[in-house]
Amino acid sequence: MSKRTDSGGEPGGRSTWLAPLLLVVLGLALPIGYLAWRGLLPGIPGDTSGVEGPAGSAAVNPEEESGEMVKNRPGVEEMLLYFADSTALELVAERRDVAETDDLLEKSRAIVRELAAGSFEGLGRTIPPGVEAQHLFWDGESTLYLDLSATLISGHPGGTRAELLTLRSLRESLRANLPVIKRVRILVGGEERESLRGHIALRAFEENG
Repeated sequence: MSKRTDSGGEPGGRSTWLAPLLLVVLGLALPIGYLAWRGLLPGIPGDTSGVEGPAGSAAVNPEEESGEMVKNRPGVEEMLLYFADSTALELVAERRDVAETDDLLEKSRAIVRELAAGSFEGLGRTIPPGVEAQHLFWDGESTLYLDLSATLISGHPGGTRAELLTLRSLRESLRANLPVIKRVRILVGGEERESLRGHIALRAFEENG
């Protein structure tokens, strides 16, 4: 009697239905796994490690944005400049950030330059635009000799009030930022003058300052 050989049972075997079932399972598992990884499925926290934000975005350190960090930027110092108030009778201090320097003459030159630039806060001008400190000399004790360009005279409106504001603005701005300065001697174009425009005697102002 010959033996019967079983070739696999039912026609087509299990492979005819197992392969399509696996494809269906994989087709569902892949998108669900991706959504879970990104945290887009309810109740499933996503793994955000290694995931960058929008292009150009960067984490911001709160300390780097604080006022103290901005105020204490390396190479920058705060300067007090005195401009005229709305009545043109008194001086008002304005704070301004400038390049830091320990050199007395360079800082004095910067003060003149910033005063000539005018107020950034709507205060009144005290010296004409374009005025420069051409030469400066420090006697090593208390007096700064400040030689200003001729624009101080040609661009000045004149009058007792305007001349007094100019002289006080220069003196108070220099003293506020350089306390070692006690007296300011003003020259124009390398020469001493009796007054700016004929109203306030320079020497008397300097001696009484």
